[in-house]
Amino acid sequence: MLTCCASKPDVGETVELAKAKEVDQPAAVPAKESGFDIKFKSSDGTEVTHRFTKKPLGFKFRKAVPVVTTVILPGSHADEVGVKSGLEIVAIDGMNVQGMSYEDVVQKIKDGSAPLAE
Repeated sequence: MLTCCASKPDVGETVELAKAKEVDQPAAVPAKESGFDIKFKSSDGTEVTHRFTKKPLGFKFRKAVPVVTTVILPGSHADEVGVKSGLEIVAIDGMNVQGMSYEDVVQKIKDGSAPLAE
């Protein structure tokens, strides 16, 4: 038990303070892995999102819209995460890029990959 003097020192009264009850802390929420997401669409309409966490990304794409992957470098990060040739890039970090210019899509990819470690 803890004791403490009352707010009036001339009284000399002591009050008992209850021990603080231990409260279960919620489990720590794991931080989202750094990186950025690219959503791809295959020719059959199936969509898949891949998370990129390092660079170089390791894929090449057609220099026109829609932006479609043409080459996946063997052993690259794109290869590791499962990117395939012939996939259309439809979103970057949740932002729909369909209808954007080729230059704007490329800039979004550059912006997303800029902070990634090599």
